[in-house]
Amino acid sequence: MALLRLTGRTRDGDIRANYQSRQVDGILLPSGSRRGAWRDLGTLRDGDTVLARLTWNDNGDSFTASVIRRLSQERPPILGLFRREGKTNLIEPVDKRDRNQYRVSANHAEGARDGDLVTAEILPGGRYTARQAKVTANHGALETRAGLSLIAIHQHELPLSFSKETLEEVAALQAIEYTGAEKDARIDLRDIPLVTIDPRDARDHDDAVWAKADDDPKNRGGWIVFVAIADVSAYVSPESALDRDARKRGNSTYFPDRVLPMLPERLSADLCSLRAGEDRPCMVARMIFDKNGRKRSHSFARAMMKSAAFLTYEQAQAAIDGKPDDICRELLESTLKPLWGAYRALAKARELRQPLELEMPEYRIRVEKSGKLTSIEPTERLDAHRLVEEFMIAANSAVAQELRGHPLIHRNHESPAQEKSEQLREFLRALHLRASVQSAPKPKDFNDILRRIDDEDMHAIIGEAILRSQTQAFYGTEPLGHFGLQLRDYAHFTSPIRRYADLAVHRALLSILTGDKKKQASLEETAAHISETERRSVAAERDTAARYMAMNLSERIGERLDGRITGVSRAGLFIRPHASAADGFAPVARLPGGYFRFEPSRFAMVGHSRGQTYRIGDMVRIEIAEANPLTGGLILDVLPESRRKK
Repeated sequence: MALLRLTGRTRDGDIRANYQSRQVDGILLPSGSRRGAWRDLGTLRDGDTVLARLTWNDNGDSFTASVIRRLSQERPPILGLFRREGKTNLIEPVDKRDRNQYRVSANHAEGARDGDLVTAEILPGGRYTARQAKVTANHGALETRAGLSLIAIHQHELPLSFSKETLEEVAALQAIEYTGAEKDARIDLRDIPLVTIDPRDARDHDDAVWAKADDDPKNRGGWIVFVAIADVSAYVSPESALDRDARKRGNSTYFPDRVLPMLPERLSADLCSLRAGEDRPCMVARMIFDKNGRKRSHSFARAMMKSAAFLTYEQAQAAIDGKPDDICRELLESTLKPLWGAYRALAKARELRQPLELEMPEYRIRVEKSGKLTSIEPTERLDAHRLVEEFMIAANSAVAQELRGHPLIHRNHESPAQEKSEQLREFLRALHLRASVQSAPKPKDFNDILRRIDDEDMHAIIGEAILRSQTQAFYGTEPLGHFGLQLRDYAHFTSPIRRYADLAVHRALLSILTGDKKKQASLEETAAHISETERRSVAAERDTAARYMAMNLSERIGERLDGRITGVSRAGLFIRPHASAADGFAPVARLPGGYFRFEPSRFAMVGHSRGQTYRIGDMVRIEIAEANPLTGGLILDVLPESRRKK
């Protein structure tokens, strides 16, 4: 017997439950599947507590259960769209698993208007009467006041606020000054012109970089690289309220209109952020590379730094390309040119290492302060981006090497499963691409495939197929290596403001540097937890982007344009409109030409009478039929004049 809390439903409609003492999920058995079971699972709701019999799987990491009785009912708030149908007020939940419509009486509407996004409390009601709700917060029209990100925050249960204890701790914090014990414990880097290079709208700056040519005659053409990282551990102590809240969040989550930071803004955007012209405590990696980018040595230290400037990627790139502004002109010789010299050396080592090169198209969603969408634009990938990325990878690998044999949270990425590799082979064969994808492929195999694709749309489609064939990266206490980067040792060290994994790694490094072995929470439990919070944030960010894409296209209903088929299923075609990052769906019932059959081996839909074929990769003419910002759904109609691209 066990007490379970119901947490939602699966895509198949099964009820999911949480066994709190073990923090694992399970599924409730169908109604009446075991003697003495609760006979109507349909009456159970999220938040209910039930008494149940559990059957654990062989690994003990999930279970099935049969409900004996319900012990308590809890009705968490719902988020939904307020609708007026005649004289009736309704709330349509944003959660697709909730198939109810909730009626709202006039005195419980709180002034909500048709189309407003609202939070509501479910009111007690009879089992056979319409479900009633009371509006508790009106967030305004869906396209304003950050409604789209709020949907994802609600659906993925992301924490919006910090605890009272955390806020009290933050209020008491003072900036660390370079005096007394700090001066004894830290080296002084304030005269070195380290710079942060970040997106234009970045508010937190985790990392700063600097490089110089190595004057050691035994390392001619070599480079010395400094990577300085914000010392969050100087402010956030293990088991403090701040630490508990940071661990609970696991990472920051980024939306077009807002950030849900892992740390309160006083830390993330001020005390810990490496702001230009201000003293900041940091952890620094000093690495020496030869002329071919091979690391000769590394060392770590606690330091005090003062960033010489905050540069955007575009600003730094323009300076190297011969168009420096006033800020970059002063830093060109001392910082920027040496940085690019070191980067060119590291790029040689990267080419020899042959990591996975998946530079997928990315889009930047711009919104006004009100939350209203202004534009969706493709982003350009610059050498400035690659430079920072390469230096961060080098520092992450170096810290994992430094802590080899010590308790550590590693960033692991295992090689693709054989089944996934076979699915990719079938996909490429369907596109008539001759590609050697072995049962144990190397990143070079995937890179070779992509280098042969000239068409930009097809390059993106095949890149996504390769990405789907990969295993999911995760945090763990065993060093399993990083397949994508082709590195044996890898840990996250460079972003402690926005990732808890990096904070844990900093603490592990400090225990070696200072001998102060402050106890951390179980690293194994922490690794599992932050792997899950990372997946949660990625899903929330992706869902919000899809909603903004749908909102953008909702103003173009009826427009005709070209699209590329990116996927084929029994239910229909997935199609990406030209110059869009969003895939839409064309249901098979709406395809022109009558009855179609799905041929999975060809990744194609074939017409029964006229033989019209729609195959993955084909260009088709489409019309935008529906675009729903509430769900992110996009329905497309394929037009009769569509012709398959040969």
